[in-house]
This record gives sequence, structure tokens and C-alpha cells, in this order.
Amino acid sequence: MAEYYILDAEQCDDWISFSVPESWNRGCLTSEFQYIPAGTERLEVTAGTELYDFSLVNEFIPVISKRMKEIFEKLGVDNLYYKKILLDYYGQEEEYWLALPPRIKCVDPDCADDDFEAFDDIHDARILDDRVGNYQMFKLFGVGNQEIVISKNLKQQLEECISEENLRGMYIYQL
Repeated sequence: MAEYYILDAEQCDDWISFSVPESWNRGCLTSEFQYIPAGTERLEVTAGTELYDFSLVNEFIPVISKRMKEIFEKLGVDNLYYKKILLDYYGQEEEYWLALPPRIKCVDPDCADDDFEAFDDIHDARILDDRVGNYQMFKLFGVGNQEIVISKNLKQQLEECISEENLRGMYIYQL
């Protein structure tokens, strides 16, 4: 059985903040990409001073820097739904991306109900490798949880990149 980890955003008071369109909430909460309008979105920074490589807007909308997107692509993370975001950062334009993982039904049904509401409900759950396939990053099927799960291989590669590339805004912990 493979090991899995959680990719989470650091709590940073100086991280820039901006609002996303209300229409994104449903699509991001449930990984239903069809509810997120196509095309580039221009958003204005409303507070904060620091641009990080990984953030969770509203605590559940994964937003990454252009540099982080390039690293994901280099590492073979090819199953994310991307939407380009141009941030107006106090008069400068910064390229960011919505990077939404799909939800997959991969929790062993003997350990947890597939329709769990909160991540805490599945603390004893096992992820079935044969249901994960080649996904390196995903969310667990179930409406209430927002945790981003990554493979052990991706964790190791990301930790190297965090160190070598000085990536900011994320941390990884064991599932």
C-alpha cells in the first residue's frame, strides 16, 4: 500500500488576498469543473504584501503561481483543472492559476463511507492504490472535505523543489 500525504497552505498574515467570483465556489467545493467559467480571470488584490507559490483562497480554492504550475507540469502532475488568473498587484500584473484537483472515489469502503462529510471522519480510512491509478494529486470523493492528497513520490519531489526553488506558502504532512 502506497503512502499518501496532504498538501496544505501555510497560514500567512502577509499573503495577498483577493476575492474570486461567487460562481467558482460550487465548482471548487465539489471539483465540478463545468461550473467554473472558461477564460482568463482578472482579479484585484485587496490586501497583503506577499505573493506565495501556493495558497488556498477561502480555505478551499487552490491558487498557484506560474512558477508552481511549471513545476507541477515538470513533475508530471497532469490531471489538474487549470484556469489562468491575472492578479492586479498594486499596479503590476502577476500570473497565477486556479489548480483544481479532481475528486476520486478511492477510500476503502470497509474503512469509511464514500460519502463522508469531513476529513476527520476518515482518520482510519485506507486509500486503495488501484483506484488512484496514476494520479499524483487529487481530492477524496465526498462533498465536505477539501484536503488535497498527494502521492509519496510527489511529496518527495515537491520537498526538493521547495528547498531548491525556494517555493513559499505550502507544507506537507502525512495522511
